[in-house]
Amino acid sequence: MQGDSALGRALSLVRDLRTRCSWDGAQTPQTLRPYLVEEALELDHAIQSDDPEALRDELGDVLLHLAFQIVIAEERSPALLAAYRLQERAAGVGFDWPDAAGPMAKVKEETAEVEREAGAGRRDKLEEEIGDLLFAVVNLARKLSVEPRQALERANAKFTHRFEQVEALAVERGLEMGRASLEELDRLWDEVKKGRQ
Repeated sequence: MQGDSALGRALSLVRDLRTRCSWDGAQTPQTLRPYLVEEALELDHAIQSDDPEALRDELGDVLLHLAFQIVIAEERSPALLAAYRLQERAAGVGFDWPDAAGPMAKVKEETAEVEREAGAGRRDKLEEEIGDLLFAVVNLARKLSVEPRQALERANAKFTHRFEQVEALAVERGLEMGRASLEELDRLWDEVKKGRQ
C-alpha cells in the first residue's frame, strides 16, 4: 500500500498514536469493536441520507478504525497478516470458484453439517457450523452479484409485511395471535403468501 494513499496515511497515524498515547496503545480488536460498529452504522446512515459531507466524515472515521485493526494485527502477528495478504493475492489470480455452482454445493454441505450438529447438543460446534453456513451463503451471494446485506434487509422487510398481514387477518377472523394454534397461524401465513400481498 502506498504511503501517500488515504489508508497509508491512516496507518502511519495509528502507528504513531499507538506509541505516543496510552489510550490508543492499550486498545485491542475487542475493545475497538463497539466503536467500529457504531461508525459503520453512522456511515450507513450517511449513505442513506445522501449527504456528501457526512459521507466524507464517516468514511474517514471507518478508515481510521480499519487502520487500527490492521496495525494491531501487524503488531500481534505479522505472519497472520501475511496470510491474509496471500489469500487476497490468491483470489486475485483466480483461486476462486468459476461460478455459483461451487458455493451452492458448499451451502448444501454446510446445511447438512448444521443439521448434524443441531442434534448433538454441542453449542460451540453448532455455532461454528452456523458461522460456516453464513460464510458460504455470503460467498454464494458474491458469486451471484447479490449484495448480502441488502438481500437480508429485503427479506426482513418482506417478513415484517407478511407478519403484519397475518395479524390483520387474524383480527378479521376473530383469532387471538397468542392463543391461535400453530396450524391456524400456518394457514393464515399461507393465505397471505398466496395472494394477500
